[in-house]
Amino acid sequence: MGKNQHSKDRLFVTATEWATLYGGKKKESAGASSKYKKLPFDCCALSLQPVEHPVCTRDGYVFDLVNIVPFVRKHGVHPVSGEKMALKDLIKLHFHKNGDGKYHCPVTFKVFNDHVHISAIATTGNVYAHDAIKEFNIKASTGLKATGKPTDDDNPSTVRASTDTKLIMDEVSKSDMLALNKKYGSVLSSDAASDPKDQSHTAHFSTGEVSRSFTATHLTVRTKNTAAALDDDIVRYRRIKEKGYIRIRTTYGDLNVELHCNLTPRTCDNFMRHAYSGYYNNTIFHRNIRNFMIQGGDPTGTGTGGESAFPGVSQFNDEFVPQLSHKGRGVVSMANSGPNTNKSQFFITYRSCPHLDRKHTIFGQVVGGLDTLLAMERAQVDDTNHPTIDIKIFDIKIFKDPFKDLEEKDEQVRSEKKEHEKEIEATKDRPQPKAHSAGVGKYISPSTKRGVSSNPTFGLSSETPLHGAARTSNISSAIDQSSKKPKTTSSGGFGDFSSW
Repeated sequence: MGKNQHSKDRLFVTATEWATLYGGKKKESAGASSKYKKLPFDCCALSLQPVEHPVCTRDGYVFDLVNIVPFVRKHGVHPVSGEKMALKDLIKLHFHKNGDGKYHCPVTFKVFNDHVHISAIATTGNVYAHDAIKEFNIKASTGLKATGKPTDDDNPSTVRASTDTKLIMDEVSKSDMLALNKKYGSVLSSDAASDPKDQSHTAHFSTGEVSRSFTATHLTVRTKNTAAALDDDIVRYRRIKEKGYIRIRTTYGDLNVELHCNLTPRTCDNFMRHAYSGYYNNTIFHRNIRNFMIQGGDPTGTGTGGESAFPGVSQFNDEFVPQLSHKGRGVVSMANSGPNTNKSQFFITYRSCPHLDRKHTIFGQVVGGLDTLLAMERAQVDDTNHPTIDIKIFDIKIFKDPFKDLEEKDEQVRSEKKEHEKEIEATKDRPQPKAHSAGVGKYISPSTKRGVSSNPTFGLSSETPLHGAARTSNISSAIDQSSKKPKTTSSGGFGDFSSW
């Protein structure tokens, strides 16, 4: 007993303990494994000599072509396993050598030895390190999958069939080009991605090229940040500041709905596009659960159909905002089959459903026709919650569409801009007046300047031009005469008090 009684305790099992106490290590028997070593990967399994023309079988055994062909023709069996084999079962191997003349992987440049897991592509015969094939072909994160039937994964000579060899070779050529760039030229560049087309499409964040280029060796180094460009839909939806109003005409009456176009613009845009195209016309509410909700919007009437109104997109993402909640009666929300799977189906609640928040996108609220909604809730249904008498949507009338108003406003701005450009072009085509001198009055002809004014006050004749001192004195006298005002005589009365 003492304070250092556990000082020699170890948190691991030593090799001696493993071999002697716990029975983990097995003694090698005096059998074949102790007498024979594993054959090197570049040796023929038939002649036990280094191969010059390597071929292999699908179970991973390597042979020399000059040795295996006569054997198969004579016996028709596998030299190792004894199974039937034909010459067409052989795969010609293509090894790659480095500058030192050693076999290596052309992707990872790892030198092959007895401890490297080596794999070959059955369709081409190219030989790679298995970790390269695992990275580029097998991992699900790359979006690629190895095709063909894999054999023993623990065998260093595993053969895998793949149709993605071209992708790996492209990676090889890309790595070679990067090596040349590093050796013969600088990769520093101040250029960045293309700028957004206008101020409204400019994001408040950058493209991230600078940070990515300094952490990823395969990217060209960027030294200048550039604002990211926003999609046209995002810019368009940001400009929507008003709500939309529609009327749904059903079997039991009308439902007036306010759409939250300013909060969930994409969902409202999808709904209004369907309404304009008549997608919802004569469809039914296929699911009606009392004290919960009523669901419709499926043209097939089964609850499994429907598609989004956006071209080329079958479904679109959710739009969750903190201002909206499934609170109260008459909330209009999107039905889906999971996150980001919105199509055309929607439902209207009969009561508060807070458990649906952040699971279904809210895009409207019933503001008129609550008695119609009550009649729909009381409708008879069968065991599958399907109404026994169809509750139809005859049509949907749109009273206010902020998206259409925005398009009309933009069209008006574009037309005004075109007219302004036409006016500018028209002014460019007009002949410019001839400039006779510089400064003020440069467009006045010299002959007009020399001509005499037609003002009779000065008493100058335009027929006889004056020059020099005579012209100056004559003008001065004319000015003096014009400055003298004639006297007015009053005919009685006070007049204008000029004599006072």
